[in-house]
Amino acid sequence: HRDLHSFPTRRSSDLKRTCIEKYGVDNPTKCPDIREQMNENRKTVHYNYLVDYCSQNSITVLFDREHYYGYEFDHKYKFQCTKCSYIFEAAIYNCFGSIFCEKCDPNKKQTFENSFFEFLSSLTPQLIIKRHDRTILYGKELDFYLSEKHLAFELNGLYWHSEFGHGLNRHYHLNKTKGCLAHNIRLIHIFENEWRDKPELVKSIIQTILKLQGENTIYARKCEVREVSIGDKDLFLNENHLQQKDKSTIKLGLYHENNLVSLMTFRRTSRFDKHVEWELSRFCNSTNTIIIGGASKLFSHFLRTYTPKSIVSYNDRRYFSGDLYHTLGFLFVGNTSPSYHYITPDYKNTINRLNFQKHLLPKKLSSFDPILSEWENMKNNGYDRIWDCGCGKWVWTIH
Repeated sequence: HRDLHSFPTRRSSDLKRTCIEKYGVDNPTKCPDIREQMNENRKTVHYNYLVDYCSQNSITVLFDREHYYGYEFDHKYKFQCTKCSYIFEAAIYNCFGSIFCEKCDPNKKQTFENSFFEFLSSLTPQLIIKRHDRTILYGKELDFYLSEKHLAFELNGLYWHSEFGHGLNRHYHLNKTKGCLAHNIRLIHIFENEWRDKPELVKSIIQTILKLQGENTIYARKCEVREVSIGDKDLFLNENHLQQKDKSTIKLGLYHENNLVSLMTFRRTSRFDKHVEWELSRFCNSTNTIIIGGASKLFSHFLRTYTPKSIVSYNDRRYFSGDLYHTLGFLFVGNTSPSYHYITPDYKNTINRLNFQKHLLPKKLSSFDPILSEWENMKNNGYDRIWDCGCGKWVWTIH
């Protein structure tokens, strides 16, 4: 089958010829001057953003562009708080977490890792939580490891797990996942912005993985299946699914006491496998809610109503094992290659890469060179990218 994330791009002979004429090489990144210019452009974008961010947060930057060396954990820069005039030093690895006045904002010392540890400890007070374990992956670190549950967690800061800024290649996260699986350990990767922007949703997913009861447990037999409007579907997915809303054809919801508590969506033809009739696009319950038998009830309703011959779906390997599909009668086909999300120049947010396909870039980027690839143009404008672990592919066929 065609890999979910395989979208090969081919340079035409004309582009190569133009590149050789202009730069002396068939690929601009082979030219030292071009690579250096990309790095300088990226630093300029970051520095300008940094100055603007600090200005909006009552902080003055006490160094100029010439003395800005980029996002580095070990290098500290000087700043001054305009509220109390306190001068302090801070590393720039994430503006939103590392640059603040300790006198005016002492509570900002809480870190991504510490807040996650507090949450995990509250869920499993009886379990031993190993931090920074290096015994499983032969020296490579696991942020949190619950040996009794055969479960580990990686907290992926957007800068520290980026490709261009910190040098992590496309297989880094997948290789850690594979290494853990070899020891019968399930590894969950959580991106920094997911924990910051949707903490309750991430917590709900983790509680489900740990097989802990949520705030609400509902039996599917007490629910009614109904078609869901586009507006209600989008709102529900944006609140309860990490990938948020989709473009689906069929939208089936479970309603309990007239409240939408579970949703399953389908689209006619798959985006990635044209040999399959339908794609199961999204499934999720309300945050902190367990619907016993919910997925089976929704899927069975779809089978009875629409009599499909074949259905494909994919599970995100960063979070999910795909066991749900096995329960629904799907067969596992294989795993796709890792894909990526772009990271904004401030290293605050991720953006779906489909929003930055090369033909869209001239209208989206301040600087665009048609000779450069999509990735090269994105780097040149200060963007970075972070890789996932790929997806598991599952197919259901009529018996």
